[in-house]
Formats: sequence, C-alpha cells, structure tokens
Amino acid sequence: MTELGKHNVSDDLGESIYANRKVFGILTELNRTNRSAASVMLTLMARMGADSKVQITQAAVAELCNCTLQQVEKAIDDLAEGNWILSVDASSDSGGPLTCIVNSNLARSEKPYDMM
Repeated sequence: MTELGKHNVSDDLGESIYANRKVFGILTELNRTNRSAASVMLTLMARMGADSKVQITQAAVAELCNCTLQQVEKAIDDLAEGNWILSVDASSDSGGPLTCIVNSNLARSEKPYDMM
C-alpha cells in the first residue's frame, strides 16, 4: 500500500468544499493534458474561503504544487482562460500575492442549498 501523505485525512473533516461531479472528470482530463494547471486548480480549491475566494502567494502555490513560478503563472493564465477561476488579481512581482475566485459552478465552500 502506498503512503497517501503526511496529513491525517480526519484532521480536516470540519472544512468542506462542494464540487460539481463533472469537475472530477474534467480535472482528470486536465491532469492528463496540463498537469501544472490541474495541480494549481486543486491547490486553489483546497484553499477556498467564503464566496470561493482564494488568497495565497504565487510562491506558496509553486511550493505546494512542486513546480516553478513560471509554471504557476502559465497555469493561472490557462485556468482563467478556461473559466476555472474568475476575477484574477496576480501581483507582477515574482511569487507575489494572488487573489482569485474559483468558479462557483465548479466548486464552492458553501453547501449549494444554503445559497438559496
């Protein structure tokens, strides 16, 4: 059996995201065609706050995804172009702040029925 990682899954059960089922199929395809974008998207989804907003540094994303800052910048561009993320505000400073909104049609931090 392979080791899943350093984190105990039960440690984070209090925080949830809600995703459209189709997202997982699309993420699988994205992982096959653009691994950096898939990794960045999963990282952003894991750090979503209220209203699907994400605030993180590009350097932190690069570290978490084990990729270069250039790969993160390209992935952010690709994700914005594909409407995976919206309202992107990325610092022009290498590794600087990144604020974006994950498309709520794909994933959100609130239960869908709570949003009505």
